Amino acid sequence: MSRVDWKVRYYHFKYSVPTFSSPFSGREVTSVAHPDEVAYLRCRLCTDVVSEGCSQGVYLEVEVVSNSDNLSMAVVDFEAGGCSSVTFSPDTGAVIRERKVREAPRKVEGAYIQPLPTVATGRPFHGLMGLYLYQDRLAFFRRCELPGAEASADFGRRTPHGERGELAAWETTGFVSDLNWAEGRRLTPCLAFRDEGAYRVRIVQIGATPPIDVQRAMHSDSKASDWRTSWSDFDWEVGSSDAPPA
Repeated sequence: MSRVDWKVRYYHFKYSVPTFSSPFSGREVTSVAHPDEVAYLRCRLCTDVVSEGCSQGVYLEVEVVSNSDNLSMAVVDFEAGGCSSVTFSPDTGAVIRERKVREAPRKVEGAYIQPLPTVATGRPFHGLMGLYLYQDRLAFFRRCELPGAEASADFGRRTPHGERGELAAWETTGFVSDLNWAEGRRLTPCLAFRDEGAYRVRIVQIGATPPIDVQRAMHSDSKASDWRTSWSDFDWEVGSSDAPPA
């Protein structure tokens, strides 16, 4: 029996985890060919590993440098045969939970919650956004790039090449969902693009610690409400005008 080269396997694992699956590749998406394209990450969130009692979670962060239209961050349960997702829109600040109940004509049932205000920059979202899975709860994060007129030395930073403007402070939705909606124990994080075009979106990190403490942020927000009772239900079919905020 040949000896396993653990160093090579570890290097391959470390390199492959923060990358996108085919038809995309590497850590960065630069072009989207079709409307409603989805870029799935190669990593999986194993919910049994970070289940109740685990002291660490999983944090995933992406940077949006160039954005042609609208994109969202989501986690889906398709690998286990499910048809559900939880999606965060950094533009609207809304989180949407959906389940496909019929393929043709397409019908979706779900609910949405509005834990963060809509971004009022007058252009598609630019900045950083993240997803945090801790035990059986999900939270999302965003850090918006400030328009030039609002830029301040108090927030943000620039890349060495000046590719990104200054950034506002981190915001979080807080924990907004459990995992009762999901089938199986392996969830797939992904990015959903509403329209085709040129983009520049890259995976910054996959680690264990979010940029701000979720519980502390929730306690300090006097307007925060209990997510268990704050969801609004919806159902819609393709062509309907009653689609949830995106």
